[in-house]
Amino acid sequence: MRDRGARAAGGGPGAGGDGDRPGRGGHRPGREKAAQRGLEVRFLVGNVLDLADLGEQFDTALDSGLFHVLEDDDRSVFVAGLRGVVRPGGRYFLLCFSDRQPGVFGPRRITQDEIRAAFADGWRVDSIKPVMMDSAVQRGAVHAWLAAITRT
Repeated sequence: MRDRGARAAGGGPGAGGDGDRPGRGGHRPGREKAAQRGLEVRFLVGNVLDLADLGEQFDTALDSGLFHVLEDDDRSVFVAGLRGVVRPGGRYFLLCFSDRQPGVFGPRRITQDEIRAAFADGWRVDSIKPVMMDSAVQRGAVHAWLAAITRT
């Protein structure tokens, strides 16, 4: 079921592209998938630390591989900005590297406690589930957390 009236925002490095550099193809996979599914989408490029600059609110926000690349100070700025653009009752879905991933190569590993702490104010963490995520950096699947979080 698709709610064509719902507004969603997404962030991350892009599936198969360089998400923060659209000239290098960061939005191409998303545009192609949307066209195949007959969906109308609008892609915006901006700084995730300045979400208020969007001047919009969304029902859903998707994060595929962004949260785990932010430093601690930036993460709190990001979460505060996210709180401003996700409507009360809106959802944030987070997919990030997990501390269950062995080794030290690649992005920072995130614990469940870090997720819960980051979203302690103004949010409710509904679930955090272990999943496997494809990674171009690690060349294959890696351990990740998939969190469902509601704006209160």
